[in-house]
Amino acid sequence: MAKINKAAPFLRCGETARMRRGDMLVALLPAVIIAVMQTGLRALFLSAVSAFAAWLVESVWLFVFRRKLAGIAPITMGLLIALICPVSVPWWLPAAASGAGVLLVRLPFEGMARPPFQPMAFMWLLLCLLFPAWMNVFPAIGSDNILPVFGSPGTFEEGASISYMLGIQSRPHYSLSELLVGNLPGPMGVTSLFVIAACAVYLIYRRAIAWQAAAGMTGVCVLLGLLVDRSHAGAGWSVLYELSAAGFLFAAVYVAADTASIPRLPEARLLYGVLCGCLAMIFRYLGMDSGGLPAAILLSQVISLPFDRVVLYMRQGEKRDFYRLHRLYFRRLRQRQDTRMEQESGRED
Repeated sequence: MAKINKAAPFLRCGETARMRRGDMLVALLPAVIIAVMQTGLRALFLSAVSAFAAWLVESVWLFVFRRKLAGIAPITMGLLIALICPVSVPWWLPAAASGAGVLLVRLPFEGMARPPFQPMAFMWLLLCLLFPAWMNVFPAIGSDNILPVFGSPGTFEEGASISYMLGIQSRPHYSLSELLVGNLPGPMGVTSLFVIAACAVYLIYRRAIAWQAAAGMTGVCVLLGLLVDRSHAGAGWSVLYELSAAGFLFAAVYVAADTASIPRLPEARLLYGVLCGCLAMIFRYLGMDSGGLPAAILLSQVISLPFDRVVLYMRQGEKRDFYRLHRLYFRRLRQRQDTRMEQESGRED
Protein backbone atom coordinates (compact mmCIF):
# COMPACT_ATOMS: atom_id res chain seq x y z
CA MET A 1 0.00 0.00 0.00
CA ALA A 2 1.37 3.42 -0.96
CA LYS A 3 2.01 5.88 1.81
CA ILE A 4 0.26 9.27 1.60
CA ASN A 5 2.63 12.11 2.44
CA LYS A 6 0.09 14.93 2.28
CA ALA A 7 -1.69 16.62 5.13
CA ALA A 8 -5.41 16.35 5.81
CA PRO A 9 -8.14 17.14 4.90
CA PHE A 10 -8.36 14.72 1.97
CA LEU A 11 -10.88 15.33 -0.78
CA ARG A 12 -13.05 12.86 -2.64
CA CYS A 13 -12.21 11.83 -6.18
CA GLY A 14 -12.93 14.70 -8.54
CA GLU A 15 -13.03 17.35 -5.82
CA THR A 16 -10.63 20.25 -5.49
CA ALA A 17 -10.11 22.91 -2.85
CA ARG A 18 -11.24 25.49 -5.42
CA MET A 19 -14.58 23.70 -5.75
CA ARG A 20 -15.16 23.85 -2.00
CA ARG A 21 -14.34 27.54 -1.88
CA GLY A 22 -16.68 28.02 -4.83
CA ASP A 23 -19.45 26.27 -2.91
CA MET A 24 -18.92 28.64 0.03
CA LEU A 25 -19.08 31.63 -2.31
CA VAL A 26 -22.32 30.36 -3.84
CA ALA A 27 -23.79 29.90 -0.35
CA LEU A 28 -22.91 33.50 0.57
CA LEU A 29 -24.71 35.07 -2.40
CA PRO A 30 -28.26 34.54 -0.97
CA ALA A 31 -27.21 36.34 2.21
CA VAL A 32 -25.97 39.26 0.12
CA ILE A 33 -29.26 39.35 -1.83
CA ILE A 34 -31.32 39.36 1.38
CA ALA A 35 -29.14 42.16 2.78
CA VAL A 36 -29.69 44.26 -0.36
CA MET A 37 -33.45 43.68 -0.25
CA GLN A 38 -33.65 44.79 3.38
CA THR A 39 -31.09 47.58 3.67
CA GLY A 40 -30.67 48.86 0.11
CA LEU A 41 -27.83 49.01 -2.38
CA ARG A 42 -25.35 50.14 0.28
CA ALA A 43 -25.10 46.50 1.41
CA LEU A 44 -24.09 45.48 -2.12
CA PHE A 45 -21.54 48.30 -2.27
CA LEU A 46 -19.96 47.30 1.07
CA SER A 47 -19.84 43.63 0.04
CA ALA A 48 -18.26 44.41 -3.32
CA VAL A 49 -15.65 46.77 -1.84
CA SER A 50 -14.73 44.29 0.89
CA ALA A 51 -14.42 41.34 -1.51
CA PHE A 52 -12.41 43.37 -4.03
CA ALA A 53 -10.06 44.67 -1.32
CA ALA A 54 -9.28 41.15 -0.11
CA TRP A 55 -8.75 39.89 -3.67
CA LEU A 56 -6.57 42.87 -4.61
CA VAL A 57 -4.29 42.57 -1.57
CA GLU A 58 -3.74 38.85 -2.09
CA SER A 59 -3.27 39.29 -5.84
CA VAL A 60 -0.59 41.93 -5.32
CA TRP A 61 1.18 39.70 -2.80
CA LEU A 62 1.06 36.63 -5.05
CA PHE A 63 2.07 38.59 -8.16
CA VAL A 64 5.14 40.00 -6.43
CA PHE A 65 6.35 36.69 -5.03
CA ARG A 66 4.83 34.02 -7.32
CA ARG A 67 3.78 35.84 -10.50
CA LYS A 68 0.12 34.83 -10.32
CA LEU A 69 -3.24 36.25 -9.21
CA ALA A 70 -5.51 35.28 -6.33
CA GLY A 71 -8.48 32.94 -6.65
CA ILE A 72 -11.84 32.62 -4.94
CA ALA A 73 -10.68 32.26 -1.32
CA PRO A 74 -10.00 35.96 -0.56
CA ILE A 75 -13.32 36.94 -2.19
CA THR A 76 -15.13 34.58 0.18
CA MET A 77 -13.29 36.03 3.17
CA GLY A 78 -14.13 39.58 2.07
CA LEU A 79 -17.83 38.76 1.75
CA LEU A 80 -17.88 37.13 5.17
CA ILE A 81 -16.31 40.19 6.79
CA ALA A 82 -18.77 42.51 5.05
CA LEU A 83 -21.81 40.46 6.06
CA ILE A 84 -21.00 40.54 9.79
CA CYS A 85 -20.89 44.35 9.73
CA PRO A 86 -23.92 46.63 10.09
CA VAL A 87 -24.87 48.48 6.94
CA SER A 88 -24.14 51.76 8.77
CA VAL A 89 -20.37 51.22 9.09
CA PRO A 90 -18.05 53.44 7.01
CA TRP A 91 -17.32 51.92 3.62
CA TRP A 92 -13.59 51.69 4.31
CA LEU A 93 -13.99 49.56 7.46
CA PRO A 94 -14.86 46.18 5.86
CA ALA A 95 -12.37 46.90 3.05
CA ALA A 96 -9.54 47.60 5.50
CA ALA A 97 -10.50 44.59 7.63
CA SER A 98 -10.50 42.31 4.59
CA GLY A 99 -7.09 43.52 3.42
CA ALA A 100 -5.65 43.24 6.92
CA GLY A 101 -7.13 39.76 7.31
CA VAL A 102 -5.41 38.60 4.14
CA LEU A 103 -2.03 40.02 5.17
CA LEU A 104 -2.09 39.18 8.88
CA VAL A 105 -4.03 35.93 9.01
CA ARG A 106 -4.61 34.24 5.68
CA LEU A 107 -1.29 34.47 3.83
CA PRO A 108 1.09 33.75 6.76
CA PHE A 109 -0.66 30.45 7.52
CA GLU A 110 -1.55 29.41 3.97
CA GLY A 111 -0.72 25.80 3.25
CA MET A 112 -0.74 24.66 6.88
CA ALA A 113 -2.61 21.44 7.62
CA ARG A 114 -4.39 23.23 10.46
CA PRO A 115 -3.99 27.00 11.02
CA PRO A 116 -3.43 28.10 14.63
CA PHE A 117 -6.73 30.00 14.62
CA GLN A 118 -9.76 30.58 12.42
CA PRO A 119 -9.02 33.63 10.22
CA MET A 120 -12.61 34.83 9.96
CA ALA A 121 -13.23 34.48 13.70
CA PHE A 122 -10.03 36.40 14.43
CA MET A 123 -11.03 39.34 12.23
CA TRP A 124 -14.59 39.31 13.60
CA LEU A 125 -13.30 39.54 17.17
CA LEU A 126 -10.79 42.23 16.20
CA LEU A 127 -13.53 44.38 14.66
CA CYS A 128 -15.73 44.02 17.76
CA LEU A 129 -12.86 45.01 20.05
CA LEU A 130 -11.50 47.94 18.01
CA PHE A 131 -14.75 49.44 16.67
CA PRO A 132 -17.55 48.67 19.16
CA ALA A 133 -19.31 51.98 18.47
CA TRP A 134 -19.83 50.99 14.83
CA MET A 135 -20.23 47.22 15.19
CA ASN A 136 -22.97 47.43 17.84
CA VAL A 137 -25.22 50.05 16.19
CA PHE A 138 -27.88 48.71 13.81
CA PRO A 139 -30.25 50.80 11.68
CA ALA A 140 -33.95 50.08 11.95
CA ILE A 141 -35.43 48.16 9.02
CA GLY A 142 -37.79 50.27 6.93
CA SER A 143 -38.20 51.92 3.57
CA ASP A 144 -37.83 55.36 5.15
CA ASN A 145 -34.50 54.42 6.76
CA ILE A 146 -32.44 53.47 3.68
CA LEU A 147 -28.86 54.75 3.94
CA PRO A 148 -27.01 56.37 1.03
CA VAL A 149 -25.01 54.01 -1.15
CA PHE A 150 -21.77 56.00 -1.11
CA GLY A 151 -20.17 58.25 1.45
CA SER A 152 -21.11 58.70 5.09
CA PRO A 153 -24.34 57.09 6.32
CA GLY A 154 -25.28 60.31 8.13
CA THR A 155 -28.08 60.25 10.69
CA PHE A 156 -30.47 57.32 10.81
CA GLU A 157 -32.97 55.67 13.10
CA GLU A 158 -31.43 53.00 15.28
CA GLY A 159 -33.19 49.71 15.92
CA ALA A 160 -33.12 47.43 18.95
CA SER A 161 -31.43 44.15 18.07
CA ILE A 162 -32.49 40.80 19.49
CA SER A 163 -29.23 40.58 21.43
CA TYR A 164 -29.97 43.86 23.18
CA MET A 165 -33.55 42.86 24.00
CA LEU A 166 -32.50 39.49 25.42
CA GLY A 167 -29.73 41.17 27.41
CA ILE A 168 -32.30 43.29 29.28
CA GLN A 169 -34.62 40.29 29.76
CA SER A 170 -37.26 41.70 27.42
CA ARG A 171 -39.20 39.99 24.65
CA PRO A 172 -38.26 41.10 21.11
CA HIS A 173 -41.43 42.07 19.28
CA TYR A 174 -40.76 40.33 15.98
CA SER A 175 -43.05 37.90 14.21
CA LEU A 176 -42.11 34.44 13.00
CA SER A 177 -41.93 35.60 9.39
CA GLU A 178 -39.58 38.45 10.35
CA LEU A 179 -37.31 36.01 12.18
CA LEU A 180 -37.22 33.57 9.28
CA VAL A 181 -36.67 36.23 6.60
CA GLY A 182 -34.36 38.33 8.78
CA ASN A 183 -36.36 41.55 8.62
CA LEU A 184 -34.91 42.88 11.86
CA PRO A 185 -31.98 45.05 13.02
CA GLY A 186 -28.59 43.37 13.05
CA PRO A 187 -25.53 42.70 10.90
CA MET A 188 -26.66 42.97 7.32
CA GLY A 189 -26.21 39.33 6.25
CA VAL A 190 -26.70 37.16 9.33
CA THR A 191 -30.32 37.67 10.42
CA SER A 192 -32.29 35.41 8.05
CA LEU A 193 -32.72 31.99 9.67
CA PHE A 194 -34.41 30.46 6.62
CA VAL A 195 -31.72 31.55 4.16
CA ILE A 196 -28.88 30.41 6.42
CA ALA A 197 -30.56 27.05 7.06
CA ALA A 198 -31.11 26.52 3.32
CA CYS A 199 -27.50 27.40 2.56
CA ALA A 200 -26.37 25.04 5.33
CA VAL A 201 -28.22 22.18 3.64
CA TYR A 202 -26.47 23.01 0.37
CA LEU A 203 -23.03 23.19 2.01
CA ILE A 204 -23.58 19.91 3.86
CA TYR A 205 -24.70 18.22 0.64
CA ARG A 206 -21.58 19.52 -1.10
CA ARG A 207 -19.44 18.53 1.90
CA ALA A 208 -18.01 22.03 2.04
CA ILE A 209 -18.43 22.33 5.83
CA ALA A 210 -18.18 19.99 8.80
CA TRP A 211 -21.81 19.32 9.64
CA GLN A 212 -20.85 17.75 12.97
CA ALA A 213 -19.40 21.05 14.21
CA ALA A 214 -22.41 23.07 13.03
CA ALA A 215 -24.85 20.54 14.52
CA GLY A 216 -23.03 20.43 17.86
CA MET A 217 -22.92 24.21 18.20
CA THR A 218 -26.54 24.67 17.11
CA GLY A 219 -27.73 21.82 19.33
CA VAL A 220 -26.27 23.43 22.44
CA CYS A 221 -28.00 26.71 21.60
CA VAL A 222 -31.34 24.95 21.08
CA LEU A 223 -31.02 23.01 24.33
CA LEU A 224 -30.10 26.04 26.43
CA GLY A 225 -32.78 28.08 24.68
CA LEU A 226 -35.34 25.52 25.85
CA LEU A 227 -34.00 25.52 29.40
CA VAL A 228 -33.30 29.24 29.86
CA ASP A 229 -36.03 31.53 28.51
CA ARG A 230 -34.61 35.04 28.61
CA SER A 231 -37.43 36.42 26.45
CA HIS A 232 -40.29 35.17 28.70
CA ALA A 233 -42.17 34.21 25.54
CA GLY A 234 -42.07 30.41 25.69
CA ALA A 235 -39.53 27.75 24.82
CA GLY A 236 -40.09 27.82 21.05
CA TRP A 237 -39.69 31.57 20.76
CA SER A 238 -36.67 31.45 23.07
CA VAL A 239 -34.89 29.03 20.71
CA LEU A 240 -35.61 31.20 17.67
CA TYR A 241 -34.44 34.33 19.46
CA GLU A 242 -31.21 32.71 20.64
CA LEU A 243 -30.42 31.41 17.15
CA SER A 244 -31.08 34.83 15.64
CA ALA A 245 -29.21 36.88 18.24
CA ALA A 246 -25.80 38.18 17.10
CA GLY A 247 -25.80 35.86 14.09
CA PHE A 248 -25.43 32.62 16.07
CA LEU A 249 -26.64 30.33 13.27
CA PHE A 250 -24.51 32.22 10.74
CA ALA A 251 -21.43 31.73 12.91
CA ALA A 252 -22.18 28.02 13.38
CA VAL A 253 -22.53 27.37 9.63
CA TYR A 254 -20.04 29.72 7.96
CA VAL A 255 -17.34 30.21 10.61
CA ALA A 256 -17.23 27.42 13.18
CA ALA A 257 -17.77 24.63 10.62
CA ASP A 258 -14.83 25.64 8.41
CA THR A 259 -13.03 22.36 7.66
CA ALA A 260 -9.56 23.94 7.43
CA SER A 261 -9.17 24.85 11.09
CA ILE A 262 -11.04 22.23 13.11
CA PRO A 263 -10.43 18.58 14.08
CA ARG A 264 -10.54 15.93 11.36
CA LEU A 265 -12.43 13.02 12.91
CA PRO A 266 -16.26 13.15 13.06
CA GLU A 267 -16.45 12.55 16.81
CA ALA A 268 -13.80 15.20 17.46
CA ARG A 269 -15.67 17.68 15.27
CA LEU A 270 -18.86 17.05 17.22
CA LEU A 271 -17.05 17.66 20.51
CA TYR A 272 -15.56 20.83 19.06
CA GLY A 273 -19.01 22.09 18.00
CA VAL A 274 -20.47 21.35 21.44
CA LEU A 275 -17.59 23.22 23.04
CA CYS A 276 -18.16 26.20 20.72
CA GLY A 277 -21.84 26.29 21.62
CA CYS A 278 -21.21 26.04 25.38
CA LEU A 279 -18.61 28.80 25.41
CA ALA A 280 -20.70 31.05 23.14
CA MET A 281 -23.76 30.72 25.37
CA ILE A 282 -21.69 31.26 28.52
CA PHE A 283 -20.21 34.44 27.06
CA ARG A 284 -23.71 35.50 26.02
CA TYR A 285 -25.09 35.05 29.51
CA LEU A 286 -22.15 37.03 30.90
CA GLY A 287 -23.00 39.97 28.63
CA MET A 288 -20.25 39.43 26.02
CA ASP A 289 -22.64 39.06 23.11
CA SER A 290 -20.99 41.23 20.44
CA GLY A 291 -17.60 39.52 20.48
CA GLY A 292 -18.62 36.40 22.35
CA LEU A 293 -19.21 34.26 19.25
CA PRO A 294 -15.80 34.73 17.60
CA ALA A 295 -14.07 34.53 20.99
CA ALA A 296 -15.80 31.21 21.70
CA ILE A 297 -14.80 29.82 18.30
CA LEU A 298 -11.15 30.86 18.71
CA LEU A 299 -10.93 29.50 22.25
CA SER A 300 -12.62 26.23 21.22
CA GLN A 301 -10.14 25.79 18.40
CA VAL A 302 -7.25 26.04 20.84
CA ILE A 303 -8.84 23.66 23.34
CA SER A 304 -9.79 21.15 20.63
CA LEU A 305 -6.23 20.59 19.41
CA PRO A 306 -5.91 17.17 21.15
CA PHE A 307 -9.47 16.03 20.31
CA ASP A 308 -8.36 13.92 17.34
CA ARG A 309 -5.78 12.09 19.43
CA VAL A 310 -8.29 11.51 22.22
CA VAL A 311 -10.78 9.99 19.78
CA LEU A 312 -8.09 7.82 18.20
CA TYR A 313 -6.96 6.64 21.63
CA MET A 314 -10.52 5.74 22.55
CA ARG A 315 -10.94 3.84 19.29
CA GLN A 316 -7.69 1.95 19.84
CA GLY A 317 -8.69 1.30 23.43
CA GLU A 318 -11.95 -0.27 22.29
CA LYS A 319 -10.03 -2.47 19.84
CA ARG A 320 -7.56 -3.47 22.53
CA ASP A 321 -10.39 -4.37 24.90
CA PHE A 322 -12.17 -6.32 22.17
CA TYR A 323 -9.09 -8.33 21.23
CA ARG A 324 -8.16 -8.82 24.87
CA LEU A 325 -11.61 -10.26 25.67
CA HIS A 326 -11.46 -12.30 22.46
CA ARG A 327 -8.11 -13.84 23.43
CA LEU A 328 -9.26 -14.40 27.01
CA TYR A 329 -12.38 -16.22 25.81
CA PHE A 330 -10.46 -18.61 23.56
CA ARG A 331 -7.79 -19.16 26.21
CA ARG A 332 -10.44 -20.28 28.71
CA LEU A 333 -12.09 -22.39 26.03
CA ARG A 334 -8.81 -24.17 25.36
CA GLN A 335 -8.26 -24.67 29.09
CA ARG A 336 -11.68 -26.26 29.41
CA GLN A 337 -10.99 -28.55 26.46
CA ASP A 338 -7.63 -29.58 27.92
CA THR A 339 -9.24 -30.26 31.31
CA ARG A 340 -11.97 -32.32 29.68
CA MET A 341 -9.43 -34.35 27.68
CA GLU A 342 -7.40 -35.02 30.84
CA GLN A 343 -10.50 -36.19 32.64
CA GLU A 344 -11.49 -38.49 29.79
CA SER A 345 -7.96 -39.93 29.58
CA GLY A 346 -8.02 -40.57 33.35
CA ARG A 347 -11.26 -42.44 33.11
CA GLU A 348 -9.93 -44.66 30.31
CA ASP A 349 -6.93 -45.55 32.42
